[in-house]
Amino acid sequence: RVITVAAEGADSTVVWNPGKETAVGMKDVGGGEWSRFLCVEPALLGEDLAGVEVAPGDARSLLMTVTVRRA
Repeated sequence: RVITVAAEGADSTVVWNPGKETAVGMKDVGGGEWSRFLCVEPALLGEDLAGVEVAPGDARSLLMTVTVRRA
């Protein structure tokens, strides 16, 4: 299968795995499932990759669309 991830309002994509110890405490990732778990999130990191500050009362919107199709 082919998985496509597209984002709007983001300049980066963060891919992470919680690891064995952290996964135990996560409701959606059991302790034995961490090695097959991958999280993909859109991010707004800015030019220096240090993050983008959002002032109180301001808002930023990020949209992520994931599609899956047969290869």
